Amino acid sequence: MIVITSQFGQLGNRLLIFAKFITLARHENLQLMNLGFSTYAEHFEVLQHDRLCRYPAGKRSGRVQARLARLWYKRAAGTLPGTRVVHAGQSKEFDLADPEFVEQARRGTVIFAGGWPRLDVDYKAEYADEVRAYFRPRVDIKARVADVMHRARQDCDVLVGLHVRQGDYRTWEAGRHYFSSAQYAALAPRLAALYPGQRVNFLVVSDERQDPAAYAGLPVTFGTGNMMEDLYSLAACDAIAGPTSTFAGWASFYGRVPRWKIEDIEGPLTLANLKTVAA
Repeated sequence: MIVITSQFGQLGNRLLIFAKFITLARHENLQLMNLGFSTYAEHFEVLQHDRLCRYPAGKRSGRVQARLARLWYKRAAGTLPGTRVVHAGQSKEFDLADPEFVEQARRGTVIFAGGWPRLDVDYKAEYADEVRAYFRPRVDIKARVADVMHRARQDCDVLVGLHVRQGDYRTWEAGRHYFSSAQYAALAPRLAALYPGQRVNFLVVSDERQDPAAYAGLPVTFGTGNMMEDLYSLAACDAIAGPTSTFAGWASFYGRVPRWKIEDIEGPLTLANLKTVAA
């Protein structure tokens, strides 16, 4: 069994980390438990009653079991026979497909794995739909996303999701990924121009409340501001534009939606720059 212990970052980080482990586990017939995902489990159809976040999907478990499992990890990891700790930290990657790592997991060693996993294998696409199915949002969340999309797609041929990530981006990496609302509003007509002859609307989702006046005159619908609803609304767009972010990266993967990863918001744009994320 592999026990995932990574708890850094927010929802996008943890989804992409979990997805890599699930892909490996599916291919190698391994079992997983994710102690770093229990905070978000309630939002997902498969996981809402399993705070241990197991793969393949397990029986019901609640907060108490999750706390006990974390206590077990803190006391047992690497000290009890048959356990091993692999922790690369936030700044380094470790290779999930490493033959020694895989062989130990196959033999029954309980591996406590933390850090950023790397999975450079040719079988990721084979299991991508199973990963998506595992992370379906709850039915009520899907219904609210459908309401947003109904409004956003009125009178349009193409819906572009604008991911206005601000908040911590003001200071992260010296603010190089932060753009003002006015800059995003100026970006919208340039994106629309890439679809000549088509009606282009925009869905704006952000980690900060947006002033509608900043987007005056643009065909814009605003997301609800709920983390899950905004994430899966982005995944239902036709294209996504925004700064580097695992949040938008997950939306791209889940919805098979190409995105522009904006480094220079005033730089050139082409449809050739659109890329779909593979988890």
